Amino acid sequence: MARPKKPIDPAAVEKLATMGLSAELIAAYLDVHHHTLERRFRPILKRCREKRNANLMIKLYQEAMATPCNTAIAIFLAKNWLGMTDRPDVVVNVQQNAIYAELTREQLLASIARAKALEAEAPVGWQPALLEQGGSVEQSG
Repeated sequence: MARPKKPIDPAAVEKLATMGLSAELIAAYLDVHHHTLERRFRPILKRCREKRNANLMIKLYQEAMATPCNTAIAIFLAKNWLGMTDRPDVVVNVQQNAIYAELTREQLLASIARAKALEAEAPVGWQPALLEQGGSVEQSG
């Protein structure tokens, strides 16, 4: 003979799931195993999570469109719903690389050796700066 099912209040499961609690937290609160809860209330848990997400999205939208506008929420929605970003696209300077492409292997190796020699002579803590196209490195003496 099978063990009798532990009574679980469906209204409590629905209320807690709509509030955003995970199945594990609801199970702990109701003193049942989360596998039991998920097996017996899977459709309710799914529906309540979707309802919670819809309520949250509605609230975020209302806050973003309110007067005065909640700028932080508006930016969050723009990034997540519209795929907008506040970082500029990465720009690659191909022109600088083209200069090195025209060098012979010997010229390129000589250029690398000169750069290493300059780096070895540099003061402690010196960091090489990015040069503009056509710029030069001048040593002060």
